[in-house]
Amino acid sequence: MTIGRIQEVIPALESLHVGLLTGGLAGLIWLLAPGSLRDKIPMRIPQVKYVVWLFLLSLLLVPV
Repeated sequence: MTIGRIQEVIPALESLHVGLLTGGLAGLIWLLAPGSLRDKIPMRIPQVKYVVWLFLLSLLLVPV
């Protein structure tokens, strides 16, 4: 027997959207962690700057 998702084992979790809930919780914990946004996103590293620019570009160009 192969189980790919926890919702397949426990059907009551199907309505909770476990992945979305976990991602939101991880983002909230990251935002509430001590330190400023400048400390959390090291924009001095060129690769990080490129990824941030690509993310902003995708927000503009990807249709909703």
